[in-house]
Amino acid sequence: MLYVYIAAKCNISNLFAQVQFCKEFSTPYVKTTKMGYCLTTMEVALTLLVDEPELIDMDASKPVDSDPCMFN
Repeated sequence: MLYVYIAAKCNISNLFAQVQFCKEFSTPYVKTTKMGYCLTTMEVALTLLVDEPELIDMDASKPVDSDPCMFN
């Protein structure tokens, strides 16, 4: 969820295109390192923001629902 928050709050124009550019022109070695993992994680976070915008609500004035039975 941290990547989703970062992607939602940053004001980088065309972030999805920039991530795709980095993935397209990176080497197979880079794709298997931590940088490749971070690129893939950011891509998944951006996809979540695009596909499920109602799941992400950045309005801090709303109370957070906490269900104590959620983790049982």
